This record gives sequence, C-alpha cells and structure tokens, in this order.
Amino acid sequence: MPAHTQPSGTPWTRNLGLSLVCRTAREATIELPAREQNINLAGRLHGGVIATALLEAGRALIGGTEPGARLPDPLDFRIFYLRGGANEVHTARASLLHAGRSYAFIEATLHAADPERPLARATYCLRMPGQSTEPPRCFSDEAAAELPAVDDHPVAAALNRRYAEQGRGARVIALSDGQTRVEQTLAPAVLDAGATLAPGYLLLLIDSVGSMVSYTDAGKIAVAATLGLDAAFHAPVIDEPVIATGRRLTRQNDVFHNRVVLHGQDSGLRLATATVTYLLREKTASETT
Repeated sequence: MPAHTQPSGTPWTRNLGLSLVCRTAREATIELPAREQNINLAGRLHGGVIATALLEAGRALIGGTEPGARLPDPLDFRIFYLRGGANEVHTARASLLHAGRSYAFIEATLHAADPERPLARATYCLRMPGQSTEPPRCFSDEAAAELPAVDDHPVAAALNRRYAEQGRGARVIALSDGQTRVEQTLAPAVLDAGATLAPGYLLLLIDSVGSMVSYTDAGKIAVAATLGLDAAFHAPVIDEPVIATGRRLTRQNDVFHNRVVLHGQDSGLRLATATVTYLLREKTASETT
C-alpha cells in the first residue's frame, strides 16, 4: 500500500489532513499533521480532532481505503484524554479487538513523538459496512425545548466569528446559563462519503458544544480541558442539517459533566447522545496572546 494515502477519502478527513501510513488485517495507523485549524482556542490540539483521528483509524481498518468503499458507522464511542497535545505531528493507531458479521470492536491510541506517552485512548464499536438498520423510534426532547436567542451574547459572538473563519458551517443560535444550542449545516468541508456529516466531525461538534455549556458559567471563553467523552450513535446521519443541544448535568468546583444531544433539524430524529467531562480553568498569559 502506498504510504500516506487518505484514510477514508472524505472531505472531513482531507480538511484535517489525515493520511493513512499503514494497514494490516488487525491494525491501522494514520498520521495527523500540524495545522492551525486543528488547534483550539487555548493553542492545544482540539479534543474533537483527536477523537476524529482515533475514529478514522478504526474506520480505515474495517472499511478499507479503496475508492467507493463502504465505511462503517460508529455505534458507541468512548475516549479518555490523558494529556494535552501541541501543534505537531501526531499518530493514531487502531487495533482490532474483535470482529463479527455485524459489529467490530476497536481500541485506538494517539501519541506524538513518544508512543509510550499517549495523549488519548479510545474504545468503540463500529457497525460493519452493508448492515441494514431500521430507523430508531426515539426523538429528541431537546428538539422542541425553548432556549433564548443569542442576540448580543459576547461568548456566542466570539464563537460564531471563529466558526465563520473555519468555514465548517456551525453557528451558535442559543446560549444561556448551563445550556446552549448550535446549528450545523451540510458544509462541504465536514462531509463524509455520501454527502452526510462525517461521524468524526460530529464528535468534534459534541466536544465543542459541551465545552460551550461550561463557558456559560464563566461568562467568557475560558479553557475547557476535555477529560472524557462517551457518545452513543442512535442512527447513521442522514442528509439534513443537525441541531446540537448542550446542557449542564453537574458541576463540582471546576469539573463539569455536560450532556449533548444531536438531532436532525428537519426530522427531529435523535442521532446521538453524549456525556462529556471538562475541567474549566482561566486562560494563562501565554494562551491569551
């Protein structure tokens, strides 16, 4: 296999610069380059970018890299963030734990120069390509919940400026104490095969919306370091915009547990539910310059 090919050849993996280094029957390794767009407001590697790299390594392992290959959809995804990452080259390695006819179980790690010091570790379940799925019979209670519009909220304005610069189609539409809502369009840069939103990007969206809930307590954009993310995907994403609603579950000192639900903007169908844990702290002098 030629070195450094696209792991899934989708707009979202190209946007991040992911490339497949090697693939065997039980392991796949991809490389994440140093790019400014992969960095969060604190100057560290974005937690959602880390999650995408770990997920795409497993999708490349199970789904292959050939043009037109059918890619597996995530069913459950759990990640622990062990340390922060700088703007440098990182490697994600996925290993097959078990594969049956319908599902595959993956373990993946991401590291920089030293493989013995991983930044994050994930375990997840993929639905094997070609498996037919009945649409789920659950709808989001958050879909109909009323939240105040953002109007001139300074945190929302700052985040929307950043979203506009990134060109990823996200926009904060509601923000209040302990809750927020973001509208996600089908922007070309964040699509998967089949012109639907990439599941890796949805993990980034979940992480971003969850951290935004923590900002509402601070009243300004601080540093929300992601400690853990656990997401359940209820259905493959359909070709419609998505609404992400985040709510605070608990806060103990500076540790937040937040819940994020994704649902289809037109259908109201619940697509994913996640709980995310954050450590909120003030920006240091180096992070604000």
